[in-house]
Amino acid sequence: LAGLKEVIKRAGVQSVTTDDHNNRLIMTPAGRNIYDIFVGTATSLDIRVYNTAGGIVKACRADGPETTLDLDTLPAGIYIVDVNNHTKKIAVQ
Repeated sequence: LAGLKEVIKRAGVQSVTTDDHNNRLIMTPAGRNIYDIFVGTATSLDIRVYNTAGGIVKACRADGPETTLDLDTLPAGIYIVDVNNHTKKIAVQ
């Protein structure tokens, strides 16, 4: 993953071919209900976590293209994570 991050930082996402239109957001599990977030070309990250009813249950901001998001305090369920207008669906256990 570190190599992919470096390619995206140096070349940008235009040089990476993928079928996923949200290819700029990379979220990887880093533990129980903890995720590493990376957006290669971002100078900051605006993160919002929504429950299935559409309510914001967590919001934070990070400087730079990567951060760690800890969702362990949330009740078990399905959530939508929005990072700089790119979304991923996750399950909190």
